[in-house]
Amino acid sequence: MTSQNGDPDVDAWTSMPWDLEDNDVQPLVLVASASTKPQNRFDIQGLFWKFVASGSTATSAEVLLCLATDERVQIRRRVAHNPSTPPDALSLLARDNVAAVRAAVANNQNTPVFVLRQLANDENVDVRFGIASNANMPDAILLSLFLDPDPCVADRASQTMAA
Repeated sequence: MTSQNGDPDVDAWTSMPWDLEDNDVQPLVLVASASTKPQNRFDIQGLFWKFVASGSTATSAEVLLCLATDERVQIRRRVAHNPSTPPDALSLLARDNVAAVRAAVANNQNTPVFVLRQLANDENVDVRFGIASNANMPDAILLSLFLDPDPCVADRASQTMAA
């Protein structure tokens, strides 16, 4: 959709194009520039592009590493879920103070084994359950989770080993 002067129609409140598929804006450029500026909680456009880029497999490793340090838990969690997130960003996110972010790292198929070993001893049950659910988990870690004091984690580890 375009306006009468040929510019794409945008939402007056968010300054975002109504039809993103026809828009040639490079969101990663906006994310990279937004990540270097101080956080503005009213910057809807910057937040939108961060949200899109944090979950996109087309996002570069450098941008994902930058987004892994974002102040918003939702952005860090999406980066932890993203299969394109580089191992150094996953290692950083594995030490996050929010259990949901660590659980997302545990479920990521590209998380390095040394990070998975660290997360297998996490105090949070959801993080250990995420480790027990990861199909790429080494058998030694699954065996240790099979003996977990939480029955849900132990049961999930046995199901993953059987699969």
